[in-house]
Amino acid sequence: MHHLPGVGVAYKLAELILERYSKDHSALSRSLLDLVALGMIADMAALRAENRLLTKRGLELLARTSKPGLRELLKLSGALRETNAEHIGFGMAPRINAAGRLADAFRAVELMITEDQTRAEELAKELDAENIERQVLCEQHFEEALNLIALERTDDDACIVLAQEGWHHGVIGIVASRIVDRFHLPVFIVAIERNAVVGNSATSLIEGSLAKGSVRSIDVDNLDIFKEMQEIQAKHQIFTKFGGHRAAAGFSIDTSKVDELKTILKAHFKQRLGGHNLAKTIRVDSALMLSELDFDFLARIESLAPYGIGNPSPLFIAGPLKIRSWRRLGKDAKHIKLALSQNSCIGRERIPVNNKTYEALIWQRAEEFLKYIAAGHDELVAVFTIKSSEYMGEKSLQMEIRDWKMVQDIDSSLFARFQRQVLSGSTL
Repeated sequence: MHHLPGVGVAYKLAELILERYSKDHSALSRSLLDLVALGMIADMAALRAENRLLTKRGLELLARTSKPGLRELLKLSGALRETNAEHIGFGMAPRINAAGRLADAFRAVELMITEDQTRAEELAKELDAENIERQVLCEQHFEEALNLIALERTDDDACIVLAQEGWHHGVIGIVASRIVDRFHLPVFIVAIERNAVVGNSATSLIEGSLAKGSVRSIDVDNLDIFKEMQEIQAKHQIFTKFGGHRAAAGFSIDTSKVDELKTILKAHFKQRLGGHNLAKTIRVDSALMLSELDFDFLARIESLAPYGIGNPSPLFIAGPLKIRSWRRLGKDAKHIKLALSQNSCIGRERIPVNNKTYEALIWQRAEEFLKYIAAGHDELVAVFTIKSSEYMGEKSLQMEIRDWKMVQDIDSSLFARFQRQVLSGSTL
């Protein structure tokens, strides 16, 4: 059972207990699968083998669950109409995790087991409010982290190490993940208790006070962040305690050693990763033309769900794409909505394939996109996933762009088969 996360092991134990003591053990075991799916996705378990099967069956049950707490969470997450792994990962799971990050995790447990509808509504609203607080904290800490990086980071740093008094230890893991996405370097973030004074600047150091840290890594050169921390600890005995796995970890450290930790980590990763190409690599499943996107295509993609860790959504690449229009989205205008159309690139000539436009979204990268537009670019090559969107009862296809490049930065042979079709007059 080494592949099972905690929720999977708990389910196996429940199955054995029910099999021994209940005549209706099969039905009772199945009735737990909605909780299993929620736990699998919230814990970011690899959705392979039995994990994937349990999650798939659990999602089917979750869509029609009779558990009051889960139904209230589905309602608040906007997932009552359509329940999939993405809705769980971005809607339900953050609300459950917010309880443990900011306050008392037992309320999330109570929400899942209560049979009282009124109590379920109360608890769901509490968790929703705490999730909003968590989002605000994450945004504040992220902006403060970017300011620290601008002040402290040097060009030859092979990792990012940040420490700040007053940061909440319950959200620094989320912030670390966002920084990894931005800079593609291993990230160590330390939340220091208020009133604890750090390093050489200390005038009234609080002896024995602990700071908590969170670590997120990158997929490069077989890097296992937990093994790296074990090696560091063997040499320097810097951590009070630590634990984790290949991609993420956590630790605690005496506040008086935070400056020393920064020096040790930067030296270690400079030696470990120096000379390696640390540029972010995106593995694309297929090149295609936008005209290949339709609901039949989407149905085939969705038949391979649930997607998540270990079974990521297929990524496609298309281009050159003409940017027909764009606008900013969101309360803080951090997202972009675009209308794109397919061009054919034959030498330096651009030939519109047809007049059809396709809707696309870019999340959290509005400023980067605006710089791209300001540089005079009116087309791009995009890496994206494909999903459905519903507005006013009408469904449409929607691209979610993960990254983009200038057309001249992409090897044109990638789209050679499409160019031959355009030249031959084939229907695309």
